[in-house]
Amino acid sequence: MFWLIRHIVNRRIEESCMEDQEHSAWQEALILWFGSHRKEWQLRARPKLRVNVSAEHYQIPDITLVRNEELQDQILTRPPIAVFEILSPDDRVSRLFEKLEQYKRMEIPNIILVEPAGARLHRKYVDGELIPCNEDILRLDRTEAFVNWKDVEALLASS
Repeated sequence: MFWLIRHIVNRRIEESCMEDQEHSAWQEALILWFGSHRKEWQLRARPKLRVNVSAEHYQIPDITLVRNEELQDQILTRPPIAVFEILSPDDRVSRLFEKLEQYKRMEIPNIILVEPAGARLHRKYVDGELIPCNEDILRLDRTEAFVNWKDVEALLASS
């Protein structure tokens, strides 16, 4: 059984399924990973933070990585360091690419797509293309922060 959640996108109502256990576990693992490095990197990982991607458009990434000095903003209007979108079974390719393009136009330097099931092939969105993250470590542009996918998966296993 899936529960639907409604979002207003481009002044129209769109429905999607609410996150499941696996999706939510990935959110938790990424928050824990970045939380363990928050002091050294001066960054915070925030779930479901509203991002004003353009004059009339908002997106709500699964995880948004922001600098400490941006924490006072209730809604982000400047590009965060990174956004993470965790794929769900109900994601539509056209809607997903529209969202990724909005992030790109906002000049977010790190747009990461997380594949929680199957091969767990994560991708970085660069210049309109999804580039596989084949390494265990993904270094984030414009910061010393990185993601160690093996450590994140260990956090998943312990939750």
